[in-house]
Amino acid sequence: MSRRRIALLIETSTSFGRGLLRGISTYSRTNDSWELCFEPGGPEESFSLLRRWEPHGMLVRVHNRRMASRILKLGIPTVDLGYVVPDLFPWSLSNDQTQVGREAGDHLSARGFQHYAFCGWGAKDKSAVVWETERLESFRETVAASGNVHVYRWPSRLADRAWKNEQTLLAEWLSGLPKPVGIFASNDMRASHVLSAARIAGVRIPEDAGLLGVDDDDVLCEVTSPTLSSVSL
Repeated sequence: MSRRRIALLIETSTSFGRGLLRGISTYSRTNDSWELCFEPGGPEESFSLLRRWEPHGMLVRVHNRRMASRILKLGIPTVDLGYVVPDLFPWSLSNDQTQVGREAGDHLSARGFQHYAFCGWGAKDKSAVVWETERLESFRETVAASGNVHVYRWPSRLADRAWKNEQTLLAEWLSGLPKPVGIFASNDMRASHVLSAARIAGVRIPEDAGLLGVDDDDVLCEVTSPTLSSVSL
């Protein structure tokens, strides 16, 4: 049987993307029928190389409809490993978002918190709507017996969504939360934003607020001060 060329359009900038690449490479070493075609960076950087690679199939992580449309027009069998928007591709895989929210809730409630909060991307990133909503609802259900969840709401004014302005609003939200509070951020990047805003608000982490992200990004979690706790995918 001839080897099949499989193009990987997966970002290397995130711990999750790198984890996918490691898993795929492990599989390919035990299944010698695959030849992997890969360019470090992300889907946009790799797309221009598809003509040269002439792949038989693709494994991708795509975050917008424009890129998904470009890939589908090629007519190459493709599996989406991101499931950011459910209907981007006919075949997709998703993380268990319900379990992510449950893990976060169990972790924070085990530490005795009676107040909880959630901070996500909201209106800033439409691609976050599905997975973020599922994580929030599962988190809310998990901690329901211990306390209510205060949810950060994105500002309605577009100008206020710029980080310079939003940081101040996020700090005000943190200041108004009952303390001590267990805060679940929808991913590690958002958790780092909460940490930054907490410094402005004078909210001490972890003394005043326990903070938990998602992805367990080995770089992002270690460069913050204090280092971030995170749900591993």
